[in-house]
Amino acid sequence: NTGQTDTRYTGNNAAIAPSSNRIVYGGDATSEATIDSSDTFTLSVIDRAVEKARVASPMIRPVRVEGEDLYVAFLHDYQVTSLRTSTSTGQWLDIQKSAMSGGDTAKNPIFSGALGMYNGCVLHRWNRIPGAPSYTSTVRRAALCGAQAVTLAFGQESDASKFSWVEEMFDYGNKFGVSAGSIFGMKKTQFNSEDYGVVVMSTYATAS
Repeated sequence: NTGQTDTRYTGNNAAIAPSSNRIVYGGDATSEATIDSSDTFTLSVIDRAVEKARVASPMIRPVRVEGEDLYVAFLHDYQVTSLRTSTSTGQWLDIQKSAMSGGDTAKNPIFSGALGMYNGCVLHRWNRIPGAPSYTSTVRRAALCGAQAVTLAFGQESDASKFSWVEEMFDYGNKFGVSAGSIFGMKKTQFNSEDYGVVVMSTYATAS
């Protein structure tokens, strides 16, 4: 989200806009400017994002978990609502109803609220996904991530498990304060100016 210029929210580095070859749109939209209310989030968007990830050069590698190759997708709550309430054949609700008719009811996502997994992609709900910079009220950018989607680096004598830690008393011992700190930076990985491990899924997304 290049609209966010405060680097405290972007890994201590300036945000990088999605590269043009690593973005898919909802419905029949061909850009964020052409997204309208019919271009909501569906399983078809995930299918196209997975396809783009797999045929990318270099291919966006999935994350290997217990011997299984998986991508991870982060969806905004508005996009989740669109996904879960689509009644079209072959969409999320239709698939879950089919699973129920086959006897799989105890852990069915319709009842549990979980999103589950689709086409080798683990689906996560994340309400901090920002609106697209020029269309903040109508467009959200879900993200399909593979291995090495982001790079995290620490400064000298700092690492993921080593932070500075200072405890002090103030106001004549009446107030206790703690400071934790680290020198680090985080940034989306790119190779030859192309996003290396992520595909953006831009769709129409507003409160229901």
